[in-house]
Amino acid sequence: MIVADAGIAVWIIGFLLIGVLGFCVMIVALVFRFIGWTFRAITRVSAGGKAGSPLHSVRHRRLICPHRGCGHSNDPTALFCARCGRPLRRTYDVDAYG
Repeated sequence: MIVADAGIAVWIIGFLLIGVLGFCVMIVALVFRFIGWTFRAITRVSAGGKAGSPLHSVRHRRLICPHRGCGHSNDPTALFCARCGRPLRRTYDVDAYG
């Protein structure tokens, strides 16, 4: 009986350790993702970007996908994101607004 109880205790402790380890890995991943989002937000050049910006020259400017959770760097001539496939530039129908 004691051996069976010890076996159950080992399983419970093992599951708790795996849960705590998984939680710690998740927190570390979220911290790194937040750092990446912050870095992209700081270094991103908007569609009407600043001319002569020291971080991005006009020749090497890449289109960053504006959709949440993507942020893929695309070629300047791309119309759609290479990762998520969503449009990179919005076009508005002038006739629809009168």
